[in-house]
Amino acid sequence: MDEWTVAFGDSVDHLMQTDMRLPGFPRGFIEAIYQACRKVVGNPLCLSAADAIQKRVSGESTVIISTGFVFPPFFPSGETDGPIGAVAMAYAIHHGIGARIVFITEREVIDVLKATCTAAGLAVYGYEHFRNIPGAIHIRDFTYDMDQARQEGNRILDELKPSAVITVEKIGRNEKDIYHSARGSDLGEHTIKADFLVEEATRRGILTIGIGDLGNEIGLGSVADTAKKAIGPLGEKCSCGCGGSVITKVGADIPIMATMSNWGAYGIAAGLAFISEKPKILHSPDLEMRMTEACVRAGAKDGALVSPTLSCDCTTVEGSMGFVQLLHELIRIKSIKSRPFRK
Repeated sequence: MDEWTVAFGDSVDHLMQTDMRLPGFPRGFIEAIYQACRKVVGNPLCLSAADAIQKRVSGESTVIISTGFVFPPFFPSGETDGPIGAVAMAYAIHHGIGARIVFITEREVIDVLKATCTAAGLAVYGYEHFRNIPGAIHIRDFTYDMDQARQEGNRILDELKPSAVITVEKIGRNEKDIYHSARGSDLGEHTIKADFLVEEATRRGILTIGIGDLGNEIGLGSVADTAKKAIGPLGEKCSCGCGGSVITKVGADIPIMATMSNWGAYGIAAGLAFISEKPKILHSPDLEMRMTEACVRAGAKDGALVSPTLSCDCTTVEGSMGFVQLLHELIRIKSIKSRPFRK
């Protein structure tokens, strides 16, 4: 990557890790975990992910994107962080590369993803038609059973032969094989075991990218030691009684730490837009509003406020619209071929 491209990637990552946490959260942990991810990846995280996608994914490819966080009775249909980012990334890949997209999620989140895709102008097809339509989108569930997960993961990878597997705000199991919320609750009963699919994809040499904002999400197992120290007491011992950490042990080729997972996904989309010189494949601020409205109407809630508000982890939709607009400005400015005259 040339110096100008790296500068763009650094700016995107800087925006992506702006601390928007509520009072009471430990301070500085986003930066600490980000820096650990940066050591693993080497270059700016979102740009590296975008570069890898562009190199590995073609119009004939299939990309798997997994998202969804179910926690009854608080989030029976999931939260706004995850689905919107996953669809924004699918939007960029669909319009920028033309690959097919398969979303894998909990059955309770399927309607949320369908509604968000529709708001983004992405048509969703049943599996019987999906394989025959270029650039088609399909949404499916996965097993909740740990004993079946590896077998089902192998079957899906054999069948779809994806070029990349990407997770957005998708929790993975810890060293005790327990799936934890940010507060340390055991969510194994409500969580599909997509982490087994990710592990098998990594073993096969398929590109894996994992986006998270705490450390319990798939991908951040690549920096588990740093995450355990950075997030405070729950990094050492959860509250469910298993005796382990809330931090996942499941890594990815490219782990991405963001202030919210949606923003990490937007950063990758911005990277694709910049590298491909197709700025419009990054969704617009207006589309951010429409996707958020559709996501909430379908049942998703803000993960910090536990309410059906137009927000994500307490950041209003206007805040995320502003973030998207800043990404568009970065693409515009960094794409200028010659620098303005200076006195």
